[in-house]
Amino acid sequence: MFMITRLLGLLLNAENLRGKPVGENHN
Repeated sequence: MFMITRLLGLLLNAENLRGKPVGENHN
């Protein structure tokens, strides 16, 4: 279960990084 949530989180993170401009990302 933890691995599935980890993979989903990574996928969502990757899509957010791709979809948003680098300037808007405050990491």
